[in-house]
Amino acid sequence: MKITNQLYRNIFSKSIQYLFITTHLLIFLLCIFSFKIINAYKLYISNYNVFLLGIGIISVLLGFKLSRHFKYNRKTVLVLSAFLFFIQLFLIFHYYFYTDWDVQELLKNAIALSDKNFSELNNFYFSRYPNNIFLTVFFSKIFTLFNGLLGQDFAYVFLLVIQSILNILSGVLILKVTLLLTKSEKYAFFSYWLYLLILWLSPWVVIPYSDSMGLIFPILMYYIYTHPKMHYILKSVLLSAIGIIGYSVKPQIAIMIIAIIMVSLLTQKIEMKPLIAAIIAIFVVSFPMFFAINRINSTAGFDLDYEWEMTYHHFIKMGLNSETDGGYLSNDVGSSISIENKEERIIYNKQIIAQRIKNYGVTGLIKHQAKKTLNNYNDGTFGWGLEGSFFEKIFPNDSYVAKITRSFYYSSGKLHLIFQGIVQSIWLSILFLVLGNVLIGREKMTREFLVLMTSLIGIFLFESIFESRSRYLYTFVPIYIIVASVGFQQMTQNFKKRALKLKTGVKNEQK
Repeated sequence: MKITNQLYRNIFSKSIQYLFITTHLLIFLLCIFSFKIINAYKLYISNYNVFLLGIGIISVLLGFKLSRHFKYNRKTVLVLSAFLFFIQLFLIFHYYFYTDWDVQELLKNAIALSDKNFSELNNFYFSRYPNNIFLTVFFSKIFTLFNGLLGQDFAYVFLLVIQSILNILSGVLILKVTLLLTKSEKYAFFSYWLYLLILWLSPWVVIPYSDSMGLIFPILMYYIYTHPKMHYILKSVLLSAIGIIGYSVKPQIAIMIIAIIMVSLLTQKIEMKPLIAAIIAIFVVSFPMFFAINRINSTAGFDLDYEWEMTYHHFIKMGLNSETDGGYLSNDVGSSISIENKEERIIYNKQIIAQRIKNYGVTGLIKHQAKKTLNNYNDGTFGWGLEGSFFEKIFPNDSYVAKITRSFYYSSGKLHLIFQGIVQSIWLSILFLVLGNVLIGREKMTREFLVLMTSLIGIFLFESIFESRSRYLYTFVPIYIIVASVGFQQMTQNFKKRALKLKTGVKNEQK
């Protein structure tokens, strides 16, 4: 039998849908029954996930009821965004603090670059993690901008202002994309409700790092991809440029552009002329941008030794450790650092990878993956407070707003459990609503939906293979919100159809 291109496309579409639903059903069930499993980085409140899911569903229904009262127009979105921006800034100024871990390393080196104190640069750190150079250089430009004017402290606060702007813009894009996909204002504002409770409320906005700086990139790329009036050449140019910048900020952001390319090539009829034009446009943009970013990184002032670079083998090795269930392990870092030669380090890490897989066996590896998945997905705070000496320097502030916000967001605060409960309940609701996409029929399974599913499968695989961190999911939360909103629409529409059939059936019986 001759297999047609259309059949190949149908097989790919169905495979993605089944794989997406299967993985996310397992994720959801693991989270719900997580009280039976002890894993590293476990959020204590997750032992009550069944109860929290109930609270989350009530919040979801309340948000859906409220969303019916909003009408989409530019003025409404602009006023709402401006209001939320200023409120968020007001709160930020009352609870922001200095943290350490990688954030402190980037900031210290950014200040050294801005002051041209090249002798103070940590070349060893950036030789190991060159992916952080681009963001450090960007930070240094902000510090340079404010040098001699308002000082380093104001420059730091300005970084938080930038992240707040990116957060607010991400919310607007969530609203716009959901409106495009659902063709419904109430579901669009429902998605915005989810954004408010899981992202706008999130304190990660006060941590100047790749998570908050990278938040906008996946949703922005998807918005461009789905824009109905944008020419495909312009789309190719913008997606290439934004994808490269996003990758330079946080590598896993590239998963979205990979998903777009995969779905585009495997689900639509290829016409050579538009394809060649798009490829030329991509190359014309990509090569100069890659060159420019590499030039920026190489001429920033660092004296790098690429023999020290931590290759992906190290992160796979760490993802297989049983002590932290695939999380960060200082012993693994130390063993990699102890080998100065890059090739020897790669060989060593490969050996440890093979040894750990062998030691686990099939059953052990499945159990390890279950714990690792809980590390990644069973935390609606996305690892808030878990990195290093997280609350490194707290600024004195005795105002009432500061006391309330700090009690809410700081780990030692009396209200912190309430914060955890809110975001955990909403995150569980999102994971539940995502499953509603199983109800999408073949006629409605468009390329746009497939890109969403493929990207979330991609981030799942990324987190499953490499070092586990719930924080790494943060940049894809806008995508999860959109998928949950579409899933909720499928659930409500399916419920209405069944209710109508039942009502019609009862009437026919009465006749």
